[in-house]
Amino acid sequence: MKAFAKAEWIWKEGIEKNDEYADFLAYFNSDKSKKQILKISADSNYTVYINGSLAGFGQYADYPNYKVYDEIDISGYTHDGKNRMIIVAWYYGEDTQTYIHGDAGVIFEISQDNDILVYSEINSLSRASKDYISHRCEMISVQLGYTYHYDMRKYDNFIEYNDEGFSKSRLCPGISTDFTPRPIKKLELRQRMSSRIKQQGIFSYTTDGEHPSNDMQYAFLGFRYMSMLSVEDMQYDFSRPVFMKTEEKCDGIYFIVDLSEECAGFLDIDIETEEDCIIDIGYGEHLCDGRCRTSIRDFSCRYYAKKGENKYMNTFRRFGCRYLQFFCHTKKVNVRYAGIRPTLYPVKIKKYDCGNLLRNTIYDVCVNRRFTPWIQEIRCFADITHSVNTNLPAPRSSLYQRVCARTVCSRFVIPPERIFLFRLSPRYILCKCTNISFILTTSLSRRNASACLKRLRTRLSQSKNPKVT
Repeated sequence: MKAFAKAEWIWKEGIEKNDEYADFLAYFNSDKSKKQILKISADSNYTVYINGSLAGFGQYADYPNYKVYDEIDISGYTHDGKNRMIIVAWYYGEDTQTYIHGDAGVIFEISQDNDILVYSEINSLSRASKDYISHRCEMISVQLGYTYHYDMRKYDNFIEYNDEGFSKSRLCPGISTDFTPRPIKKLELRQRMSSRIKQQGIFSYTTDGEHPSNDMQYAFLGFRYMSMLSVEDMQYDFSRPVFMKTEEKCDGIYFIVDLSEECAGFLDIDIETEEDCIIDIGYGEHLCDGRCRTSIRDFSCRYYAKKGENKYMNTFRRFGCRYLQFFCHTKKVNVRYAGIRPTLYPVKIKKYDCGNLLRNTIYDVCVNRRFTPWIQEIRCFADITHSVNTNLPAPRSSLYQRVCARTVCSRFVIPPERIFLFRLSPRYILCKCTNISFILTTSLSRRNASACLKRLRTRLSQSKNPKVT
């Protein structure tokens, strides 16, 4: 069956702006004895809930003229009769290294055997998100894009049952309808990581309090032993709730959580407060400053806690970190869990064992302690270009990298055989022929650049288009 035969691209009423969230609501009837499949695509990201349960997340990073859709088996979340689906969509709207600007939109359909149960169209219900805060446009970096801010005080139980505020959507005819199924597997959401409190105390902000990354970086920290904050036995893990309070004059209580290893995943918290308050959250890979270094880039987010229980997991932005820090603007806080839900690509890990303890230890340290976004970005791109653009096998060749390579080529409308990569350790020269002039790294010396050009001309002379400018 052709994908989205009846469905249309939609968005909430009004002109979209950068960093915008929207909620979509749909009802459908199903037969529990049959399989229900959801097909969905979004610009820029989505999360799906069926009958109040998380059923899917994570838009494939595509392009405005290359739209990729997911097929999600939602049979395990449906029941006989009437079912309720909520889609929360996040529109980026600003070019980054992981996103190319397109129009905001969501398209979906649910099928059962050969029948279409529900699909997106102008009568589909939508609204502006109340709990996710839109239009702040705070960049983590030009590589990663926006961070997020969430207000639990404004959550109105729309995921479970509340239909208030929803109205008809508008059509988005300008978005491509040339669809491609997701070429690789989706990320897997795994169980909570074990975490423990590494450091705790009180804090006072010395800045304006409007930018969490700067506020946490330059805050006054007063270390306190756990016995000075906790009225119960000293405890640092979350095998049972950790209650902390203070009567001192300060802005609130902070604590830093150690995940024991670097990981990538979604923020997951279960925190109880006695009042509405702000919780600023930072993340990082070291504690050289006595805290996570959040202000070099914006490694932070802001959570507005409501009085009482706050259970929240963000399914849009993965954090890459070992440490998490929480600056709670209250003097009493009960923490049941604070950590990460690992969200990883499904691979089989082969244990490395060369028979030498030192070499094995070095390998483990390199793999588990240096998995930073910047190093991984360089390694992955190097492998992709090396494998596809020179027709040689990459050291870490995989389906994931081959698909990335095809995506890179399609972005510039250049066939793979017309792109050449030359490795001059540790520099790279990437030449895009025909419709894009080659790029020479400016960090190379003139002598090395000349040698590179000579090699480039030799390689291009063997191709169908030997002209070099």
